Amino acid sequence: MHKSSVIALIRHGDYQQPIGVPSALLPYQLTDLGFHQARDAAASCVTYAAQLGLTIDPILDSSMQLRAWQTATLMAESFFKEKPCEEFNEESDVVGSFGVEEFS
Repeated sequence: MHKSSVIALIRHGDYQQPIGVPSALLPYQLTDLGFHQARDAAASCVTYAAQLGLTIDPILDSSMQLRAWQTATLMAESFFKEKPCEEFNEESDVVGSFGVEEFS
C-alpha cells in the first residue's frame, strides 16, 4: 500500500509584541496563552493523525526565533512524551530541528 504524507505548517503561539515595532526579529518568548496554544495545536495534530491513521514524524523543523522554538519544543514534547533533542541546522541560520531518537 502506498504511504501518504501530510505536512503541517504551524505558526508560533501568542507572544507580547510592543506596539509599533515590527515583529520579524523580536526575541520575545511565548505568553501563557501561547504555551496553551502550542499544546492545543499538538493535541489537534495528534487527533487528526489518529483519525487518518497517520504517524507523526519524529523530526520537526522550526525557525530559530524563540517563540517558534518554544512552540516546536512544546509540540514535540506532546507528540512524543519526552524532551526532544535540539540541533542547529548549519545549512540555514533560520531553521532548527527537533527530534527524538526513540518513541512509541
